[in-house]
Amino acid sequence: MATTRPQCLYCRAAEPIDASTRVLVVLELAGTEPAGVAAALAISAYDAGQYVRRGGFQPHRMLEPDAARAELDRLAAAGMTALLVPESEIRQARVPRAARGGRFDGNALRLRMDEGPLIVGRNDATCIVRGPIVREYATSSEVRRVRAAGLADGYRIHLFTGTDTRPIELDPGTFAFDASERHAGSSLLELLSWIREFEATAVTDIDFKRLPPTLAPADEDPLVATASLLEGRARPTGKDSGEGPVVLDNLAQFRHYSGWRAAVARRLGR
Repeated sequence: MATTRPQCLYCRAAEPIDASTRVLVVLELAGTEPAGVAAALAISAYDAGQYVRRGGFQPHRMLEPDAARAELDRLAAAGMTALLVPESEIRQARVPRAARGGRFDGNALRLRMDEGPLIVGRNDATCIVRGPIVREYATSSEVRRVRAAGLADGYRIHLFTGTDTRPIELDPGTFAFDASERHAGSSLLELLSWIREFEATAVTDIDFKRLPPTLAPADEDPLVATASLLEGRARPTGKDSGEGPVVLDNLAQFRHYSGWRAAVARRLGR
């Protein structure tokens, strides 16, 4: 399949882009001024100030390849820095490799994956993305009962290694610690203490928490998933069973964010 090479503002970020897929234009706002951002993006001075205040990398537009390159040139002429990421690369983070359990031995993560054991050394991690997962029930026009309690929110940690576009996903809510592993406090705090051991050499992003949640039907109801785990069997959930409320979460949003942020890190090393 024919490929084209974008004229990226970062020479080391220039990589072949599959001409059959859309491309995400990502802005880098470090060192920009609100007035210039307002003019380049045709937004208000207030909104431009918020962009600059947040800083870092921010997704701009998802476009067809030719339109993305044209937008890149337009932004460069306006004094802004941007780079291109193929949508196909971002999609890889939507199907992460789930870590079912394991331990940290002080030098490496020893994880149990669906495909078998995996060891991740301190220098193997290249990018870490983590953030909160919001969960709630979908609003129904037919209210059958009053719910006494809502759903507990979750958390996800994505660990990228080498040039792999599929992250290792750690879910504190389902992670099974080895019997020999003693940890104080919550599962989340324990996993975060492990991950911090890798942050010295890996790009780390925790800005997902700043985004307004974009909710979609969850792949699995967390309450039913827990019950199924305890019972050792699979059970249908909300939208599939036709019974009970549909659970919404922003897990798909997190995985999309993780995908493009890791792609930027692979190109720029930051």
